[in-house]
Amino acid sequence: MNAMRVAQAFLKNLISVDKARSFSSVQANLPLPIAQKIYDWGLQHIPDVILTGDGRENNIHATIKYGLHTIDYTAIRNLFVNHKPIKIVLGKISLFTPDDHDVIKIDVESPGLHTMHEMITNIMETTDSHPVYHPHITIAYVKKGSGALFDGLQDFEGTKIQLDSILFSGKDNRRTIFKLV
Repeated sequence: MNAMRVAQAFLKNLISVDKARSFSSVQANLPLPIAQKIYDWGLQHIPDVILTGDGRENNIHATIKYGLHTIDYTAIRNLFVNHKPIKIVLGKISLFTPDDHDVIKIDVESPGLHTMHEMITNIMETTDSHPVYHPHITIAYVKKGSGALFDGLQDFEGTKIQLDSILFSGKDNRRTIFKLV
């Protein structure tokens, strides 16, 4: 059942028509088997009672760049037309701690993600609410202080993944996937 939920969330992310957002983004969705493993880990370890705001992340991904002003995916497609797949290595579970909640995430090491992030930043008009890029995979949004229970866990540390596609998600909710070759 959980595999179906992650697959459905992935497909919904591609075709959904939610409310418009302020900016477009580029992200790398994780392959379904590892996305499922991360989602299931969250179900097993993070109780519903501490979830807040956006709750669990159903679309397991690493954001490459948020804050793009454009809704035109062609510039992103052209930028990465001959880009090789990206290798990432998962690190420890850690936190972002905004004022009103905690974000449980997995740190990601990847020179490739940094390069792609910089390429987009240097070419496209963007707004950066977080000027320092920290590649990560969000697992869940939880009540303030409760994320400390998970900080430093090594459940995924050292996991190597190859990402062979990126997703442009327009602020108008149109989504386009590009294969990396």
